[in-house]
Amino acid sequence: MGLELKPKNTHLVSSKIGFDFLGFNFIHVGKNYGLKIKIAASLKSRTLTILISIQDIIQNSKSADTRILIKRLAPKIASWGNYFHVCEIHKVYASL
Repeated sequence: MGLELKPKNTHLVSSKIGFDFLGFNFIHVGKNYGLKIKIAASLKSRTLTILISIQDIIQNSKSADTRILIKRLAPKIASWGNYFHVCEIHKVYASL
């Protein structure tokens, strides 16, 4: 397919430290044989994608009716939730 890896974007990282990939944060949790991988929405994806988008919609809808605001917010929150449904996002939803 002609794909190439760029050395400046490619590096090895310990999973104990954790790493971000495609908006997810992967990290090993536990000790010895009880190691598990925790997958969560990365901090960057939480702040840049959803919170800023919600803030923009609210700022642009200050004079709008509550029903209209909900109609504007619901698809954005639902699509973000559908993308991250495979990881632990219940705490993020609670903060939203």
